[in-house]
Amino acid sequence: MVLSTLQTAGLLVGIFYYVLTLRNQRKNQQLALETRQAQLYTTIWNQSINNANWMKNFLIVYDFEWKTLDEHFETCPWLDFTSENSMALWQVGMFFEGLSPIFKQGSFNLDYFFPSYYWMLSTFWRKLEPIIVEIREQTGPTVWCETEYLYNILTEHIEKHPELDPSTYTPYQGKPHTIPKYLDGDPELKT
Repeated sequence: MVLSTLQTAGLLVGIFYYVLTLRNQRKNQQLALETRQAQLYTTIWNQSINNANWMKNFLIVYDFEWKTLDEHFETCPWLDFTSENSMALWQVGMFFEGLSPIFKQGSFNLDYFFPSYYWMLSTFWRKLEPIIVEIREQTGPTVWCETEYLYNILTEHIEKHPELDPSTYTPYQGKPHTIPKYLDGDPELKT
């Protein structure tokens, strides 16, 4: 009787230990996944928004204006790699083209991408879409297909989560920032 009670107690302790070990492993795996997501986001951030050259090129693309394919090629000749406009378009476009497979594989949480990148991607895609449609008619359906895919999945995600839509953000309504008088040069308030 004592032996079977000890065996039962040992078995229960073993099961309890196994369950705790599994639970700990799951927590560690989740933490590792969150850490990888944060590292990936930081890498993407540093290669784009936190990179002065990338931001300069995005702003160049942002300022492009054209109504026809001919106007587009005058502004931005795609295969003229000495053109600042062409290089800006390619750098920004290839960034989004390269980002798309990460989302396709499910390797990256879409929520990390909002709101900063969604605005940039949608601005880029909406500006280029009419041109891309014309180019696809001449060359085939694969031109900028990864960027379009990324735009579509992010747009679908925003439809499911409207709170992430940057156009719905309310601007800060607090007091405007003011410089304390002692820092603003008022000699009476300096110590």
